[in-house]
Amino acid sequence: MNNNIRTIEKADKDFVKSIVSAYLDDDVSTILINGFDDNDKIIDVFIAVSKLKSDGKLNKGLIRTWTLGRTSEIINRSFSFYGINSNILLKQNSEIEIAGVSYKSDKYIQNSWMKINEDVSIYCPVQGILSDGDKSLQSFRQSLENDKSKLKIIVTTSDYDLDTSPIDDLVDSYILLDSSSKYPDTYQIILKNMEIEKLKYE
Repeated sequence: MNNNIRTIEKADKDFVKSIVSAYLDDDVSTILINGFDDNDKIIDVFIAVSKLKSDGKLNKGLIRTWTLGRTSEIINRSFSFYGINSNILLKQNSEIEIAGVSYKSDKYIQNSWMKINEDVSIYCPVQGILSDGDKSLQSFRQSLENDKSKLKIIVTTSDYDLDTSPIDDLVDSYILLDSSSKYPDTYQIILKNMEIEKLKYE
């Protein structure tokens, strides 16, 4: 038995509830997910969408990324931390099932002009685009503006020092996965490395 296998804890459950509530709120169409543990954020987003599916609130989803191969690796790595040996391979316009939900996938920069209307769209990763500051960022913004899905979920990674201000005007709500109690040692290392007493996650 691998003693390093992670489990879903209270912080994860509260985070999932917040995403579900955002989906059910007609005044919220775009949420931005942040928190310092990337793997848990990704797992919990898929759990939230799976719960919405099992509750009969949605049918299918769309994964929007700038690199299908790298995103496949990110998702598989996240599942592996929970002892799940997944072999997810995202392919443009092909469907794949993740946690009981069928997803299509596409590239949001390449297809920024497309009109999208899904139950849920998951954007991941985005940090490279946000720090790019050029045509790629404008294409990302266009993708969000042309996406009329019931809920758009923007999942940041490596975000403890990420500036999200380039898209703040397109975001209705920010949802934080506070992992400071789940991973206190990691949190303290981040605090030390950042040379500050508190992060925005508190």
